[in-house]
Amino acid sequence: MQVIEHLSREQQHEILSKVGFFRRFSDDEKKIMLMHGPELLAFKEGEWVIREGDDEDNSLYVVLNGMLSVWHGEDMVADIGRGHCFGEVAFLRPMPRTGSVRCESKSVIFRLKRDHMNRLPVTAREKIKDNLIAILLNRVTQSVQAGRPAEVPDGEDLWQ
Repeated sequence: MQVIEHLSREQQHEILSKVGFFRRFSDDEKKIMLMHGPELLAFKEGEWVIREGDDEDNSLYVVLNGMLSVWHGEDMVADIGRGHCFGEVAFLRPMPRTGSVRCESKSVIFRLKRDHMNRLPVTAREKIKDNLIAILLNRVTQSVQAGRPAEVPDGEDLWQ
Protein backbone atom coordinates (compact mmCIF):
# COMPACT_ATOMS: atom_id res chain seq x y z
CA MET A 1 0.00 0.00 0.00
CA GLN A 2 1.21 3.45 -0.86
CA VAL A 3 -0.28 6.83 0.03
CA ILE A 4 -0.85 8.90 -3.11
CA GLU A 5 0.58 12.31 -2.34
CA HIS A 6 1.42 13.69 -5.76
CA LEU A 7 -2.12 14.74 -6.70
CA SER A 8 -3.30 18.28 -6.14
CA ARG A 9 -6.50 18.93 -4.16
CA GLU A 10 -8.17 19.81 -7.48
CA GLN A 11 -7.19 16.45 -8.98
CA GLN A 12 -8.41 14.64 -5.86
CA HIS A 13 -11.67 16.61 -6.02
CA GLU A 14 -12.13 15.63 -9.66
CA ILE A 15 -11.61 11.95 -8.79
CA LEU A 16 -14.18 12.08 -5.97
CA SER A 17 -16.66 13.78 -8.29
CA LYS A 18 -16.65 10.74 -10.58
CA VAL A 19 -17.60 8.25 -7.84
CA GLY A 20 -21.24 7.59 -6.97
CA PHE A 21 -20.66 7.54 -3.21
CA PHE A 22 -19.84 11.27 -3.37
CA ARG A 23 -22.49 12.25 -5.93
CA ARG A 24 -24.72 14.07 -3.44
CA PHE A 25 -21.84 16.05 -1.91
CA SER A 26 -21.50 19.69 -2.91
CA ASP A 27 -18.20 20.93 -4.32
CA ASP A 28 -17.54 22.76 -1.06
CA GLU A 29 -18.22 19.62 1.00
CA LYS A 30 -15.79 17.62 -1.13
CA LYS A 31 -13.13 20.33 -0.81
CA ILE A 32 -13.57 20.50 2.96
CA MET A 33 -13.50 16.71 3.20
CA LEU A 34 -10.18 16.60 1.37
CA MET A 35 -8.72 19.16 3.79
CA HIS A 36 -9.53 17.04 6.85
CA GLY A 37 -7.32 14.05 6.50
CA PRO A 38 -8.71 11.45 4.14
CA GLU A 39 -6.13 9.60 2.11
CA LEU A 40 -5.94 8.22 -1.39
CA LEU A 41 -4.19 4.85 -1.29
CA ALA A 42 -2.72 2.77 -4.10
CA PHE A 43 -2.68 -1.02 -3.75
CA LYS A 44 -1.08 -3.71 -5.88
CA GLU A 45 -2.87 -6.82 -7.08
CA GLY A 46 -2.93 -9.39 -4.28
CA GLU A 47 -2.55 -6.90 -1.43
CA TRP A 48 -4.96 -7.10 1.50
CA VAL A 49 -6.63 -3.80 2.43
CA ILE A 50 -8.26 -5.05 5.62
CA ARG A 51 -8.13 -8.36 7.48
CA GLU A 52 -10.93 -10.06 9.34
CA GLY A 53 -10.48 -9.68 13.10
CA ASP A 54 -8.29 -6.56 12.91
CA ASP A 55 -9.41 -4.19 15.64
CA GLU A 56 -6.93 -1.34 15.13
CA ASP A 57 -8.34 0.16 11.92
CA ASN A 58 -11.81 1.71 11.97
CA SER A 59 -11.64 3.48 8.61
CA LEU A 60 -14.24 3.62 5.88
CA TYR A 61 -12.96 2.79 2.40
CA VAL A 62 -14.42 3.80 -0.97
CA VAL A 63 -13.10 2.15 -4.13
CA LEU A 64 -12.11 4.76 -6.71
CA ASN A 65 -10.59 2.34 -9.20
CA GLY A 66 -9.90 -1.39 -9.38
CA MET A 67 -11.51 -4.69 -8.45
CA LEU A 68 -11.46 -6.22 -4.99
CA SER A 69 -12.79 -9.37 -3.35
CA VAL A 70 -14.48 -9.65 0.04
CA TRP A 71 -13.71 -12.68 2.19
CA HIS A 72 -15.34 -14.16 5.27
CA GLY A 73 -13.03 -16.78 6.69
CA GLU A 74 -11.79 -18.88 3.77
CA ASP A 75 -14.79 -18.05 1.58
CA MET A 76 -14.89 -15.30 -1.02
CA VAL A 77 -18.34 -13.76 -0.64
CA ALA A 78 -18.37 -10.79 -3.03
CA ASP A 79 -16.56 -8.80 -5.68
CA ILE A 80 -16.56 -5.03 -5.42
CA GLY A 81 -15.35 -2.24 -7.68
CA ARG A 82 -15.51 1.46 -8.35
CA GLY A 83 -17.97 3.32 -6.14
CA HIS A 84 -18.41 0.52 -3.61
CA CYS A 85 -17.45 1.05 -0.02
CA PHE A 86 -16.32 -1.32 2.69
CA GLY A 87 -15.28 -1.13 6.31
CA GLU A 88 -18.55 0.51 7.30
CA VAL A 89 -19.24 -1.78 10.27
CA ALA A 90 -16.01 -0.92 12.12
CA PHE A 91 -16.36 2.70 11.00
CA LEU A 92 -19.82 3.00 12.56
CA ARG A 93 -19.09 0.92 15.63
CA PRO A 94 -15.50 0.31 16.74
CA MET A 95 -15.15 -3.45 16.67
CA PRO A 96 -12.95 -6.04 14.95
CA ARG A 97 -13.27 -6.27 11.18
CA THR A 98 -16.03 -8.65 10.11
CA GLY A 99 -14.31 -9.65 6.86
CA SER A 100 -11.20 -9.26 4.74
CA VAL A 101 -10.79 -7.36 1.46
CA ARG A 102 -8.12 -8.18 -1.13
CA CYS A 103 -7.20 -6.32 -4.31
CA GLU A 104 -7.71 -8.41 -7.44
CA SER A 105 -6.13 -5.68 -9.59
CA LYS A 106 -4.22 -2.48 -9.03
CA SER A 107 -6.61 -0.35 -7.01
CA VAL A 108 -7.00 3.22 -5.78
CA ILE A 109 -9.00 3.59 -2.59
CA PHE A 110 -10.24 6.58 -0.59
CA ARG A 111 -9.77 6.07 3.17
CA LEU A 112 -11.66 8.12 5.76
CA LYS A 113 -10.65 7.46 9.35
CA ARG A 114 -13.37 7.52 11.98
CA ASP A 115 -11.82 10.42 13.90
CA HIS A 116 -11.78 12.54 10.72
CA MET A 117 -15.56 12.23 10.50
CA ASN A 118 -16.03 14.66 13.40
CA ARG A 119 -14.03 17.35 11.58
CA LEU A 120 -16.42 17.39 8.63
CA PRO A 121 -19.36 19.77 8.29
CA VAL A 122 -22.64 18.38 9.58
CA THR A 123 -24.06 18.24 6.06
CA ALA A 124 -21.18 16.05 4.84
CA ARG A 125 -21.43 13.78 7.91
CA GLU A 126 -25.15 13.35 7.28
CA LYS A 127 -24.55 12.42 3.64
CA ILE A 128 -21.97 9.83 4.67
CA LYS A 129 -24.41 8.41 7.22
CA ASP A 130 -27.25 8.42 4.67
CA ASN A 131 -25.08 6.52 2.18
CA LEU A 132 -24.08 3.98 4.81
CA ILE A 133 -27.69 3.49 5.92
CA ALA A 134 -28.71 2.85 2.30
CA ILE A 135 -25.85 0.37 1.84
CA LEU A 136 -26.61 -1.47 5.07
CA LEU A 137 -30.34 -1.61 4.29
CA ASN A 138 -29.52 -3.07 0.90
CA ARG A 139 -27.35 -5.74 2.54
CA VAL A 140 -30.02 -6.59 5.10
CA THR A 141 -32.62 -6.87 2.32
CA GLN A 142 -30.34 -9.19 0.33
CA SER A 143 -29.72 -11.27 3.45
CA VAL A 144 -33.43 -11.61 4.21
CA GLN A 145 -34.21 -12.48 0.59
CA ALA A 146 -31.54 -15.18 0.76
CA GLY A 147 -33.30 -16.66 3.80
CA ARG A 148 -30.85 -15.45 6.44
CA PRO A 149 -32.34 -13.66 9.43
CA ALA A 150 -31.47 -10.00 9.93
CA GLU A 151 -29.78 -9.13 13.20
CA VAL A 152 -31.57 -6.70 15.49
CA PRO A 153 -29.33 -3.91 16.85
CA ASP A 154 -28.90 -3.92 20.61
CA GLY A 155 -29.68 -0.21 20.98
CA GLU A 156 -26.14 0.99 21.60
CA ASP A 157 -25.23 4.49 20.52
CA LEU A 158 -23.12 4.03 17.39
CA TRP A 159 -21.43 7.43 17.67
CA GLN A 160 -19.93 7.11 21.15
